[in-house]
Amino acid sequence: MYDIVVAGVPTTIANINAIPERVMKRLAIVIPQLTQTLNEGEISKIGITFKPGTGRLAGSLRNDTRSTANQVMGRVFTQGVPYAAAQEWGVTFTHPGSSKPQSFVGRDGKRIFTQFTKPHTITLPERSYARSTLADQRLAIVGGVRGAMIEEFTT
Repeated sequence: MYDIVVAGVPTTIANINAIPERVMKRLAIVIPQLTQTLNEGEISKIGITFKPGTGRLAGSLRNDTRSTANQVMGRVFTQGVPYAAAQEWGVTFTHPGSSKPQSFVGRDGKRIFTQFTKPHTITLPERSYARSTLADQRLAIVGGVRGAMIEEFTT
Protein backbone atom coordinates (compact mmCIF):
# COMPACT_ATOMS: atom_id res chain seq x y z
CA MET A 1 0.00 0.00 0.00
CA TYR A 2 1.25 3.49 -0.84
CA ASP A 3 0.06 6.26 1.41
CA ILE A 4 1.37 9.68 0.38
CA VAL A 5 0.38 12.50 2.70
CA VAL A 6 1.18 16.14 1.99
CA ALA A 7 0.59 17.89 5.30
CA GLY A 8 0.36 21.67 5.64
CA VAL A 9 3.19 24.07 6.23
CA PRO A 10 5.61 23.89 7.93
CA THR A 11 5.85 20.14 7.37
CA THR A 12 5.51 18.16 4.18
CA ILE A 13 5.52 14.43 4.79
CA ALA A 14 5.75 11.55 2.37
CA ASN A 15 4.86 8.46 4.38
CA ILE A 16 5.15 5.30 2.37
CA ASN A 17 4.45 1.82 3.72
CA ALA A 18 6.02 -1.37 2.34
CA ILE A 19 7.82 0.29 -0.55
CA PRO A 20 10.97 -1.05 -2.22
CA GLU A 21 14.28 0.20 -0.88
CA ARG A 22 15.37 1.67 -4.23
CA VAL A 23 12.25 3.87 -4.28
CA MET A 24 12.94 5.07 -0.75
CA LYS A 25 16.51 5.93 -1.76
CA ARG A 26 15.20 7.93 -4.71
CA LEU A 27 12.71 9.76 -2.48
CA ALA A 28 15.53 10.48 -0.03
CA ILE A 29 17.13 12.44 -2.90
CA VAL A 30 13.96 14.10 -4.26
CA ILE A 31 12.32 15.21 -0.97
CA PRO A 32 15.33 17.33 0.15
CA GLN A 33 15.38 19.03 -3.25
CA LEU A 34 11.66 19.80 -3.06
CA THR A 35 12.05 21.00 0.53
CA GLN A 36 14.89 23.34 -0.48
CA THR A 37 12.78 24.70 -3.34
CA LEU A 38 9.89 25.33 -0.93
CA ASN A 39 12.25 27.11 1.47
CA GLU A 40 13.60 29.33 -1.31
CA GLY A 41 10.04 30.09 -2.45
CA GLU A 42 9.05 31.20 1.05
CA ILE A 43 12.11 33.47 1.29
CA SER A 44 11.21 34.96 -2.09
CA LYS A 45 7.57 35.46 -1.01
CA ILE A 46 8.72 37.26 2.14
CA GLY A 47 10.80 39.58 -0.04
CA ILE A 48 7.70 40.41 -2.10
CA THR A 49 5.16 40.58 0.75
CA PHE A 50 7.11 42.58 3.32
CA LYS A 51 9.07 45.80 3.36
CA PRO A 52 12.33 45.46 1.41
CA GLY A 53 15.52 45.73 3.41
CA THR A 54 14.16 43.84 6.41
CA GLY A 55 15.28 40.28 6.68
CA ARG A 56 14.85 38.82 10.12
CA LEU A 57 11.88 36.65 9.17
CA ALA A 58 13.42 35.49 5.88
CA GLY A 59 16.71 34.84 7.66
CA SER A 60 14.95 32.69 10.24
CA LEU A 61 13.63 30.15 7.71
CA ARG A 62 15.27 26.75 7.92
CA ASN A 63 14.65 23.41 6.27
CA ASP A 64 15.63 19.86 7.02
CA THR A 65 14.80 16.34 5.96
CA ARG A 66 14.69 13.09 7.86
CA SER A 67 14.49 9.54 6.60
CA THR A 68 13.56 6.24 8.20
CA ALA A 69 12.91 2.83 6.65
CA ASN A 70 9.39 3.85 5.58
CA GLN A 71 9.27 7.64 5.79
CA VAL A 72 10.95 10.62 4.20
CA MET A 73 10.02 13.94 5.78
CA GLY A 74 10.93 17.42 4.62
CA ARG A 75 10.01 20.50 6.59
CA VAL A 76 10.42 24.24 6.35
CA PHE A 77 10.18 26.18 9.60
CA THR A 78 11.07 29.46 11.26
CA GLN A 79 13.38 29.66 14.21
CA GLY A 80 13.84 32.51 16.66
CA VAL A 81 11.20 34.89 15.30
CA PRO A 82 8.24 34.94 17.68
CA TYR A 83 6.07 37.06 15.37
CA ALA A 84 6.31 34.66 12.39
CA ALA A 85 2.94 33.03 13.12
CA ALA A 86 1.30 36.43 13.61
CA GLN A 87 2.51 37.48 10.15
CA GLU A 88 1.35 34.21 8.57
CA TRP A 89 -2.11 34.05 10.15
CA GLY A 90 -2.80 37.63 11.27
CA VAL A 91 -3.53 38.56 14.87
CA THR A 92 -5.45 41.06 16.96
CA PHE A 93 -4.21 41.96 20.42
CA THR A 94 -4.76 44.66 23.01
CA HIS A 95 -1.87 46.96 23.76
CA PRO A 96 -1.99 47.83 27.47
CA GLY A 97 -1.01 51.46 26.95
CA SER A 98 1.88 53.28 28.55
CA SER A 99 2.40 56.00 31.11
CA LYS A 100 5.87 56.86 29.79
CA PRO A 101 6.56 59.69 27.33
CA GLN A 102 7.02 58.33 23.82
CA SER A 103 8.33 59.57 20.51
CA PHE A 104 7.77 57.94 17.14
CA VAL A 105 7.59 58.79 13.44
CA GLY A 106 4.04 59.14 12.11
CA ARG A 107 2.73 58.03 8.72
CA ASP A 108 3.51 61.42 7.22
CA GLY A 109 7.16 61.14 8.33
CA LYS A 110 6.88 63.75 11.09
CA ARG A 111 8.02 62.98 14.63
CA ILE A 112 5.17 62.66 17.13
CA PHE A 113 5.58 63.13 20.88
CA THR A 114 3.08 61.89 23.44
CA GLN A 115 2.94 61.72 27.23
CA PHE A 116 1.10 58.40 27.32
CA THR A 117 -0.99 56.03 25.24
CA LYS A 118 -4.33 54.59 26.20
CA PRO A 119 -5.01 50.86 25.94
CA HIS A 120 -5.92 50.11 22.34
CA THR A 121 -6.41 47.24 19.92
CA ILE A 122 -3.81 46.49 17.25
CA THR A 123 -4.59 44.26 14.28
CA LEU A 124 -1.87 42.79 12.11
CA PRO A 125 -3.43 41.53 8.87
CA GLU A 126 -2.70 38.07 7.54
CA ARG A 127 0.32 38.18 5.23
CA SER A 128 0.83 34.57 4.27
CA TYR A 129 4.26 33.59 3.08
CA ALA A 130 4.31 29.89 4.07
CA ARG A 131 0.81 28.63 3.25
CA SER A 132 0.63 30.59 0.02
CA THR A 133 4.03 29.29 -1.13
CA LEU A 134 3.00 25.73 -0.33
CA ALA A 135 -0.21 26.25 -2.32
CA ASP A 136 1.83 27.66 -5.22
CA GLN A 137 4.23 24.70 -5.16
CA ARG A 138 1.75 21.94 -4.26
CA LEU A 139 1.51 20.48 -7.76
CA ALA A 140 5.31 20.55 -8.19
CA ILE A 141 5.80 18.78 -4.84
CA VAL A 142 3.20 16.09 -5.55
CA GLY A 143 4.50 15.74 -9.12
CA GLY A 144 8.07 15.40 -7.89
CA VAL A 145 7.16 12.62 -5.48
CA ARG A 146 4.98 10.85 -8.04
CA GLY A 147 7.61 11.21 -10.75
CA ALA A 148 10.32 9.73 -8.55
CA MET A 149 8.11 6.79 -7.62
CA ILE A 150 6.99 6.14 -11.19
CA GLU A 151 10.56 6.34 -12.43
CA GLU A 152 11.76 3.79 -9.89
CA PHE A 153 8.81 1.44 -10.36
CA THR A 154 9.14 1.40 -14.15
CA THR A 155 12.90 0.83 -14.33
